[in-house]
Amino acid sequence: MIKFPDGRIQALDIAWDTHSKEEGGQRWFHLHPDEEITPKHIFHWTRRFLNWNYMCAECHTTNLQKNYDLESNTFKTTWSEIDVGCQACHGPGSNHVEWAHYFQDTGTKKDRYINMGLEVNLKADDSQIQVEACARCHSRRSIVTGNYEYGKDLMDFYVPQVLVGPYYYADGQILEEVYVYGSFIQSKKYHQGVRCTDCHNPHTAKLRIPGNDLCNGCHGLTPSKQFKTIKPENYDSPEHHFHKQDSKGSLCVECHMPETKYMVVDPRRDHSFCMPRPDLTVKLGIPNACNRCHEDKTSQWSTDKVNEWYPLTKEIRENEIHFAEIFTEGQSGKPEAGPWLIKLAKDASQPAITRATALHILQRFNSSQTLNVISSSLNDASPLIRYESVRGVSALIPKMLETELQQKKLSLLAPLLNDPIRAVRTEAARALTEVPANLIDQAQLHNFGPALAEYKQRQQSIADRPESHLNLGLIYQNLGQNVLAETSYKNAIRLVSDFMPARFNLANFYNAIGRNKEAEQQFKQIVDLEPDNGEAYYSLGLLLAEMNRLDDAAGVLVKAVELIPDRPRIRYNYSLVLQHIGRNTEAEIEMLKAHQIDQSDPGFLHALTVFYMQHHQWEKAMPYAQKLVELAPELSDPKQMLKHIQQEMSDVN
Repeated sequence: MIKFPDGRIQALDIAWDTHSKEEGGQRWFHLHPDEEITPKHIFHWTRRFLNWNYMCAECHTTNLQKNYDLESNTFKTTWSEIDVGCQACHGPGSNHVEWAHYFQDTGTKKDRYINMGLEVNLKADDSQIQVEACARCHSRRSIVTGNYEYGKDLMDFYVPQVLVGPYYYADGQILEEVYVYGSFIQSKKYHQGVRCTDCHNPHTAKLRIPGNDLCNGCHGLTPSKQFKTIKPENYDSPEHHFHKQDSKGSLCVECHMPETKYMVVDPRRDHSFCMPRPDLTVKLGIPNACNRCHEDKTSQWSTDKVNEWYPLTKEIRENEIHFAEIFTEGQSGKPEAGPWLIKLAKDASQPAITRATALHILQRFNSSQTLNVISSSLNDASPLIRYESVRGVSALIPKMLETELQQKKLSLLAPLLNDPIRAVRTEAARALTEVPANLIDQAQLHNFGPALAEYKQRQQSIADRPESHLNLGLIYQNLGQNVLAETSYKNAIRLVSDFMPARFNLANFYNAIGRNKEAEQQFKQIVDLEPDNGEAYYSLGLLLAEMNRLDDAAGVLVKAVELIPDRPRIRYNYSLVLQHIGRNTEAEIEMLKAHQIDQSDPGFLHALTVFYMQHHQWEKAMPYAQKLVELAPELSDPKQMLKHIQQEMSDVN
């Protein structure tokens, strides 16, 4: 690690492999061997993704104090131990020391020393306490506040990542580094009370028992009394795993905890404890445990083997709709996924993280049914479900919609300003900045102010990150506090000059308040930094058209079309500009291409119909007008256009 004069500590992108020579270790290696890492690359060792103060230190030290100062852009980071010491898990230990002395002197316990004076009772009957204590580091999560308090709910301090790409495969298997928690809380084991220390020794970081003997302690002929629901059976036999005894294939973990290697040399096992499902590989292309070993075989071969070995469950596998299929279609935006996502979100038998993921994906399916299921989930017992529901209401009722819907949004989210979990109430406050201030009454303001202050603190806890200032800029812009909004966006850019979301937001902000010259300058800076950024050309083209510089707009939009050829809306807008400057032949070509890409968009059909009507090309206009009437039979305008076209054609004949 390299310390800079400003207190920044950067982790090099080369590392030492500590494995033995027999295991291929004792060597230097590059963390990104297949990529060319230039100084502009996000994973260059000098950039924010390899900043130790933020990315690494919290989980690799005890009592970290990041001590970042925004004004000077410096760190004065401190820690008690550069290791995971006792107090990293058990909390402050002064009371424990007092208890130890008292017990040593008297040989008796004292009521005031609950849990031996330790902050966290990691042996409590509620396994959630221990699992969430471990999840502080063993999870992919975002920070809610930097002031961690031991023994409190995880989502008072962090928001776990839900099961979407690029972090997880569609069936919840680990893809990117997600650090166990998100996998484990999907599992039946977690929901039956299994905790980390049932398998792992937290002080040695080793398994309590090696090999299958660890699993046999519960999954055997004499299962643990702790878990009475487990059916007694000899799973450690060829009759169950269908592999030679003592072979790699006979190991429980090879089938139920497949391994993925991260950082080139670090293998980690999936903790969702799923059944191998090669049939999902056939359908969706996601990996399965069988073909991780049998690389020379097809996934269909593996599917046939599983069906041969387990015929009693074959019909279930073939007929069920697995949530992996629902998530795959949902993340692709396929409309038919909507009802299935709704059903999954309402299914109380599913793990909370699976339902929360369904709600997360549903945010892109705007319908009354979607809003209803998301609204009803605001009262769920799971804070992760409530959190995703708040985000869903915010997404489905954006700030530009009419007052009646904003009032509905307010009525739905205002009660969440008092939610017992900090992540939920701060997200509710963020969402309610989108509601016009005159709609919020005094009683709601009483709760809104403190929750919004917590949201701002949430961003200040990661003030060394540009995302923090982007988020602050958004809420200040929503609140009409334009000076603070501009300052926040500029702070994000000051920290990371090529942080494009902040540059886009600053440009759009300037456009919204009528400072179009500055907006144009921002979009041009994005193009200079990223010459292949089609979104920047598109936004700049729309801005120039708004400024009535249509020739300039056409020159920019054509570049956007070249860079993003499959986006029909860009071609549509380019076509409109071409029409306004009299380049009608090109305009027709672009509009036809837009329609060809998305033949169900009524806007494209309407534009083609009007275009041909304006040029008295009635026969060309007819099929588009007819299709438009079919798509929107309730609207009168398409019917009138069709009637007019039919009349004109009749007159000609």
